[in-house]
This record gives sequence, C-alpha cells and structure tokens, in this order.
Amino acid sequence: MFEVRRARPSDRGEILSLIQDVFGSEAAVRAETLWSWQWEEDPRLVERGYQGVVVAWQGKIVATMATPPVGLFIRGKTVDAVWYVDALVHWRSVRKAIREARRSGQESQDLDLSKGLAGLIFNQPDHPDYQMGKHLTAPMLVAVYQSGAKDQPGTMSLSRLVSVKSWLARHLGKPVGWTLGTLVDLFLPAIPRPRLPVRILEGPFDARFDLLWKKALESHEAITLRSADLLNWRYRHHPERQYLCLIQEQGDVLEGYLVLAKIERHGQERGQILDVLARSDDPQVLRSLFAAALGWFRRQGTLKVECYTGSGKVVSVLEALRFKERLSEGKSMSVVIRPELDADELYVTRGDGDGG
Repeated sequence: MFEVRRARPSDRGEILSLIQDVFGSEAAVRAETLWSWQWEEDPRLVERGYQGVVVAWQGKIVATMATPPVGLFIRGKTVDAVWYVDALVHWRSVRKAIREARRSGQESQDLDLSKGLAGLIFNQPDHPDYQMGKHLTAPMLVAVYQSGAKDQPGTMSLSRLVSVKSWLARHLGKPVGWTLGTLVDLFLPAIPRPRLPVRILEGPFDARFDLLWKKALESHEAITLRSADLLNWRYRHHPERQYLCLIQEQGDVLEGYLVLAKIERHGQERGQILDVLARSDDPQVLRSLFAAALGWFRRQGTLKVECYTGSGKVVSVLEALRFKERLSEGKSMSVVIRPELDADELYVTRGDGDGG
C-alpha cells in the first residue's frame, strides 16, 4: 500500500538517491552540498532537518516534495505556511506501484489515487494552514489547481532588456561584440540615474535591517520574513552563489535595500532581482534602488533583468522603468496558494521559496 507521511531525518539517504535517479548525479551532489544550509541553518525552521512529504510503496520512497517554511506574516502575526518545491517522482516505480494497487483493490481501500500522487501529497492530513507555490511546472500547476489552490492577485514576474553587450560578445567574440554592443545599448531604453544615493553593502546585514523589517511588518497586510538573520543566511551564507546588496540610507537610517545576482539561462546572461524593500514602499527609494541595479547590470552587459513581486507599488515603479510582465503560455506567473489568502496583497519576491 501507499504510505503518505512527513519526511523523517532518516530519509535523507533515500531522498538523495531519488534525486540522483530522477535528475542525475550532478543534481544529487548539489542537493547534498546545500543540505545543511537549507535544512539545518534556515532561521525559519521550527525543526531542523528536511521538511517535506514522502510517498512510500512497500517501504521504499517513490516520490517526495520539499516543503520549506514560508515565514508568512498576516497582520503582524506569523502563520503556518510552506512552499511546495522540488517535486520528485520515480515514475517507473510509481507506475508499477499503482498497477499493483489497482489489481489488489488497495486504491479504493486505502487511498484515493484519482488525482495522482500530487493529490495525495497536497491533501495529506497534517498539511499546514497555507500551501504556496511559485514558478511551478505546468503538470504541477494542474495538480495544485485541482487541490483547490488559487492564483494570488497581484503577484507576477516582470523583465526588461538592459544590454546586448554580452549577447553579441558570445556570438562575435568579446572585443568586437562588446564594442558593437556598447553602441547598440545607446539605442535601448535609457536607464535613469538614481535620484537618491545608493551604495553597495559590504559585510553582513546588520541591525538596521531588523528595524526596516519591523516597519514593513506594520505597513504590509501579508508579507514574508525579512529579518537580518534570515537575509544573512539567504544571501551571505549560501554555499554556492554570490549576491550583491544595494542600500539607500539617510544618515544612519536604512531606507531600503535591493539584492541582485547574475545567472546563465539558455546560454544567455540574465539578471535577477532577488529581494527589494523600502520604508513605507517609498517610490523614490524604490526607483533609486532599481535604477542603480539596472545601471550595474548594463555595465556588466547583462541581456535581461527579471524581478518577481506581489507589491502594486513595486510594479508601478518597475513599469515606469520600462519593465513588462512576463507570461507563461499567455498567463501571469502568479503565486498559487491554498486556501485563499485573507489579504489584499502579498509582499513576496523571487528570493522567497527556492527562487534564485
């Protein structure tokens, strides 16, 4: 019979083996490299160790889904919420198990398989108050919608063209491509200068970020955790990636920050804005931070920059800077959530969940 349960610390070896079977050895090595950082050091964890749901057949794990904590606050109070990420299914074993379950009649006796394994995972009895997903694959979206999840209004991904230097350099060679790209960039939409001073943060996120977070908690109906210890874990202690943080300050007071990084996607250099927060969502602070980020990416020759947000004020600033919404199969790339969130807006960024 199928057993659907919360993952245990002893499942680590089987989960890593499942990752290797489904995604290959490189993905398994990376998962092992990130394991302690992700499942032991995350400040949002109530219990240390892998957080997820597993499906076992005859004692062997055949599917799992990681469920890292969201750190969700609604009207200033924390609520139990998880992200659904990293769905892993060993399809050969699963198909065999389902055939045997149906032949033996266990499908009707024990568990409802009408919605597949995803349905079992989403509807397992001890699921948290809120289940959320972002950047899900098409099959996963079908499963979460069938489970009753809805799109969170106002959450979306936006992007804009920044520079063709690195793209041309890849195709024409760096000396020629970079020089030609510098000329072509002059005809792309202009990047304004920041109206307020912005500088790079050197060192750790300090106590000023906690003060900014407390102000944000007061001014946002629904928002995910952005304390200094979480930011240090996420953007300073990552075992593999490097991030740049820009800050806008008035004297000793932190008015806002933005976290960015570069990635390679489909052979193209892309920029990501992982996180951004400004006191009272001040549009001048936001605009200065985004302008500084765009200027940095253009100097790097980055082709496109992407930003994920659930904030209407952030969207307004991005649209004024010539960002356009990214669509997937003609549809907004919304956060999906179950049950429906009792709030008009969810302040969320790409750095939440497993994005970036």
